[in-house]
Amino acid sequence: MTPHQENKLAMYGAVNKFGKRFAKQVSAIPALERAFSNLARAVSLIKFKSQNEEEAVAGTFELKQDTRFALIVVLVPATGALSSYARRNNLAEVKRLTFKITRGSLNKLNQTDLQQKTAILFKLLNENKANLRDYGIDASKIVNLKQKIDAFNTAINTHEESGSERSRTYIELNRAFSAADYVLRGDIDCLMEILREDNPEIYNEFLSARLIKDSVGGYKTDNEGIFSRINRRLRRGKKLWL
Repeated sequence: MTPHQENKLAMYGAVNKFGKRFAKQVSAIPALERAFSNLARAVSLIKFKSQNEEEAVAGTFELKQDTRFALIVVLVPATGALSSYARRNNLAEVKRLTFKITRGSLNKLNQTDLQQKTAILFKLLNENKANLRDYGIDASKIVNLKQKIDAFNTAINTHEESGSERSRTYIELNRAFSAADYVLRGDIDCLMEILREDNPEIYNEFLSARLIKDSVGGYKTDNEGIFSRINRRLRRGKKLWL
């Protein structure tokens, strides 16, 4: 959720608490009671979608970072052995490609560049694996490196697939907020006007709950302009449908 959405969710919660606190007065108007129930359901959906979004982001990011680290830890010593072999045997191209391959240099690479660099180095290692036993790199370490590469590539694909899922969740989250706003503005705001004349203190409590409190300080009024429009409709004799 965005900071503004978090602030709005807090406001929804305050409005729901108001509905529970004044349940007797709210229940006197069945349509208003239903509206508060609909808002509570919308808030529950928002919280569910938000949790799904947070879990997807955290889970795939951690998986990608873990597999990236595991790959680099195995790749660096293998490349160091290959670089040493290349220097001793005057393999100019291999020396160039394996020059200064360190954890630091690989950590600075973005995802795509790391994949490309890893593919090049693994190809060189695989081509020269028979000559690397004296340098501490045997076939099992090449196999282990391949497994780390595959795990990293799988994590990237999972992250990309999760990105699509997050996009869907984001859309659904915004729809849930729209549904809550629709109930709040279209039903509760209008129907609360019925209580305004007979219960001004309760109405003022509602207005206080209806404020969006900015988490960084100050207040934003989500009802700015809304109640004035409602009042204009009432003054013109427009009917508020229940």
